[in-house]
This record gives sequence, C-alpha cells and structure tokens, in this order.
Amino acid sequence: MTENSDMTDISIDSISASLGIASFLNEQAISAAVAYSVQLTAGILTLVIGIWLSGKAGRMTRSYLSRFDKLDKTIVPLLGALVRYTGLTLTLVVSLGKFGVETTSIIAVLGAAGPCDWSGFARYAIECCLRINAFISASLQNRRLD
Repeated sequence: MTENSDMTDISIDSISASLGIASFLNEQAISAAVAYSVQLTAGILTLVIGIWLSGKAGRMTRSYLSRFDKLDKTIVPLLGALVRYTGLTLTLVVSLGKFGVETTSIIAVLGAAGPCDWSGFARYAIECCLRINAFISASLQNRRLD
C-alpha cells in the first residue's frame, strides 16, 4: 500500500486494487455469486414447494381413502403418511441436487434400504398379528397365556 492511502479503508475493492487483482477478483466474485445464488434460490424454492406439496398429497390421500367404507380405518393414516414421506424423500434428494450435492449414492442407499425396510416391517406386522390372534383366542377360551 502507498503511504498516502487511508489505513481505515478495508473494503474488498481497496484490498484487491492494492494487490493488483482488482479486475480478476471482481469478475470472478460476481460470476460466482450469480451462479451460486441461482442454485441456492432454486434449491430453497424446491425444498419449500416440495414440503408443501408432500403435506398436501398426504392430506389428499387420507381424505380420499377415508371415503371408502370397505377400507380399514387404521390403514388410511398409514397410507397418507407413506405418500407424504415418499414426497419428502424425493424433495430432499432433488433439493440436494440443486445445491450441488452428488445424489447418486443417496439414491443407491435408498434403493437398497427400501426392500430391507419393507421386509422387516412385514415380518414385524405378521408377528404382531399372530400375537394379537393368540391373545384373542386365549381370552375367548378363558385361558392364561404364558
């Protein structure tokens, strides 16, 4: 810095001018800021709209399925939540992609975990049904379960 310059001027323009990289820094900073701001805005908008649409789709599913009398009332909230969380998962993956995160590994993990989760859920549901069935039959016969 020169002796005549003011020592209290600590702006980016004065620092880059004194280092001789004023035009490079300003052009690079502006182009990077514009590129990242568009990605950031797209990611945030995708997240907000996706969360809203997921909740709306879950509520619409529950509302539509509750009209059917032959459908068990306990499964309606489960299916509504399934639709909502599927939408939220899709929203999260798309938003991360907009932010610049590589989503291939996330999709692979979700694809591999899906069948494992459902098979575990099916086993758990079957075991719960068997236990409930055994409890009901024992209580109808006035027996005690060990």
